Amino acid sequence: MSRAGYQRNAFGFSLIEVLAALAVIAVAMTALLASTARMAQRQAQLEQLSFASWLADTTMTELRLRESFPRVGKREGQGRAGPYDFKWTLVVQATPEPAIRRMDLHVFPADAKAAAAPSISLVGFAGQ
Repeated sequence: MSRAGYQRNAFGFSLIEVLAALAVIAVAMTALLASTARMAQRQAQLEQLSFASWLADTTMTELRLRESFPRVGKREGQGRAGPYDFKWTLVVQATPEPAIRRMDLHVFPADAKAAAAPSISLVGFAGQ
């Protein structure tokens, strides 16, 4: 016996099933959006790191072209690579071999604090 308008073998989803499915989709979409935001942020960091690397290579090459055997000491400067401004520190040190100098170049974002870690460091050697 069936009541009027009610079928026991009705097909479809109940309201609770639809709400549960929507809740699962909402959680999945939230996780997907958070993941996309992290990927976009990481891409921007990698872009800045690439430009810092190019600036370090360029600065080291310019130094080696200007001075084939640089004097010992510390130098600081600024540079721009792409849309980013950077500051750099170069430390030239003597080595146990008097005819060879070690050059440590550290590149920082222009707005970095004094104790911040460099974005990129590059080591080079020059000899007489």
